[in-house]
Amino acid sequence: MVQNSSSNADKDIHSDFPVKQRRTNQERIEDIFKFIEKQNGVFPKSQLKEVGLSPSAAEKWLNIIEFIQAQPKIRLIKTKNTTLVEKIEGKYQVYMRKLMTDESIPPEQRIEASNNYLRSLYSRERSGIGKQPHNPEKIRFDISSEEYFAKIREVAEVLSQINPLFKNIVHDLEIIDKITDEDQKSFEFSKIMKSNILNSDFKAAVKQILKKESVDRRIKQIEKFDPEYRHKFKLAMKFFDAQFDIWNK
Repeated sequence: MVQNSSSNADKDIHSDFPVKQRRTNQERIEDIFKFIEKQNGVFPKSQLKEVGLSPSAAEKWLNIIEFIQAQPKIRLIKTKNTTLVEKIEGKYQVYMRKLMTDESIPPEQRIEASNNYLRSLYSRERSGIGKQPHNPEKIRFDISSEEYFAKIREVAEVLSQINPLFKNIVHDLEIIDKITDEDQKSFEFSKIMKSNILNSDFKAAVKQILKKESVDRRIKQIEKFDPEYRHKFKLAMKFFDAQFDIWNK
């Protein structure tokens, strides 16, 4: 009985790749990319028959590749006993990467998206997280965007008890929390961070106010109701100082 050819759509069809020596999935993908690399421009998928793929198999593999390319990037970390998967991008980074490679939008917006991508990627690396640089056996996994937003809000709330400028950030973050679309939420968060942390007047005002002796008096007052506040304040300032460094990159 002859099998329906449609059920064998993924078989190699080129004489160089007989069924007895079928390639692995990785070998197929490598052959596809090697073929694409040799092309000078747009080409029909039917040309992938040159690497042994039928039209239906080519369609399948191209769809898979396109889907994977649109996902957050990962890094594999090999250790003695296992392979660890590190997520090095979030939805916001993927969204910015999509914008900066979109030829339909103005160059200025693409450049801005590129800057936002690099800045936010650096922020992910510095904010909490990632692997310990010289010891891949000891991994501290990256925090999610939600956790990072929550940390910024927590720090802003602590500092708002000393400096009213931080109350504006808290208010803005409360509004962002109500946004359900993750990409839009990340985009609005980026705008808030840049409008404050990249604002020279804001930075100057914060540094000036927080150096005054009145800060210590205020901390002593708060400590009457929250004995741990001084410790929280120091940690919050250390974290927020890091944000100035991160977002200015």
